[in-house]
Amino acid sequence: TATTSAATTTGVWDSNYVSVLHLKEDPSITAPQMQDSTSGNHDATSNGSMVAGDQVAGKIGGSLGFDGTNDYLSIPDHADYDGATTTISFWLKTKSTWDSTSGRKDLVSKDCDGFWIIMNNGQGRLQNYPGCGGAGLTTTDTWTADTWYHLTWTQNGATSVVYVNGGQQHSVSGNTPGGGANEVKIGGVPGNPFANAYFDEVRFSKAVRTAGWITTEYNNQSSPSTFMTFGSEEPSAAAPQRGPPFRLRMLLHV
Repeated sequence: TATTSAATTTGVWDSNYVSVLHLKEDPSITAPQMQDSTSGNHDATSNGSMVAGDQVAGKIGGSLGFDGTNDYLSIPDHADYDGATTTISFWLKTKSTWDSTSGRKDLVSKDCDGFWIIMNNGQGRLQNYPGCGGAGLTTTDTWTADTWYHLTWTQNGATSVVYVNGGQQHSVSGNTPGGGANEVKIGGVPGNPFANAYFDEVRFSKAVRTAGWITTEYNNQSSPSTFMTFGSEEPSAAAPQRGPPFRLRMLLHV
């Protein structure tokens, strides 16, 4: 008998996800180019001088290369991005080594409405200025060119916590972000320095993900082949089976 598949791509993400951008689309096609994989439909539009060649192989499928001059993505303002409980994560690969001599670079922002993730001028550390105050800084201050880093910031009220490659680096209390009418920007903010880097798998959530969740997410995305394991076949004393009996052990987090 015929059956209807219950599979759904948007159903992969729990209701706390605001948007998930795989950044696998061509930035030169009709806007909005970057498709949100959740049911929120918060698609992103490419700005600046992005061309088809900026879509390149990434950490997970495709990724986008930003020129550090005027390239950025924009997502229309929405209340989903406001509030004092958020988690933002993405993969970043710099085109040149970033350190204390590289100057400021804007990465992901909603201006002073909420989050504003930049590379700190003169320190080489990445940090978040929620509501333009306070800062969750990385202890890492050198970002090696052509190396993928997984970055995560959580905001719980006034507390901002930052993780690099699944490990917590800093927690600090500062401002509590509110809300406003600014759009979300990825890769730079006009009027401020842009990021000459590759971005992949940008995720926004209105929940504060736990340290265990963030570590698991990094391990799964960083090395899927070792994250998932299969047990060996075991004999069965039960009645003969139509196929060879086996036992499956699998850990999976998307």
